[in-house]
Amino acid sequence: MILVPSDDQPGDDAGLTLVELLVYMFVGALFLGILGAVFVGALRADSVTRERDLATGQLQAVSTSLSTTVRSASAVRVETSGGTTVVRAALPGDRCSAWAFTTPAGAATGIREVRVRTYAAFTTGSAPAPGSSWGVLASRVRQVVTSTGTARPFAALASADAPLTWNIAVPRLDAAATSAPAASISGSAVPLGKTAGGSGKKCW
Repeated sequence: MILVPSDDQPGDDAGLTLVELLVYMFVGALFLGILGAVFVGALRADSVTRERDLATGQLQAVSTSLSTTVRSASAVRVETSGGTTVVRAALPGDRCSAWAFTTPAGAATGIREVRVRTYAAFTTGSAPAPGSSWGVLASRVRQVVTSTGTARPFAALASADAPLTWNIAVPRLDAAATSAPAASISGSAVPLGKTAGGSGKKCW
């Protein structure tokens, strides 16, 4: 006798039950959630790395410009007025260089930009004030804050014979200006150039 299975008997091709379907959906959703978290974490880490590299590049440009020029200078002067700090250097050949840490329009509290300019020494008149004609060396910097909450000056000169020192930081884009920076740099340089005599010209 040959037995023929009826349609109401379960076979190998029976469909999924509701419980099995829910379990599979839960496992799939859990897997996709973990995969998404890993992907977002990787993107965030890459963004932080690129931001830190960009900040480091800007700070290195400012520090290199200061150290290279100041070492060639015969004299250096630091001027502070309001929220602006200006460093001026007298160079051979009646040349002058200046860097300004000034507040850009619409910037958050404590944020500065670094502008630079070279100009000819003069006998009468005054040194050029920071303005739009100065080139931008770094667009978003702030002071370095110590562990005790003290803000170090952008640039300082204890005396005419002392080295020029600088402390600059770049804040993270996704954080307050006073939080831990994306990068910071400190440096110093001593004017080693010879004082030119006879021309009677000055840089400040």
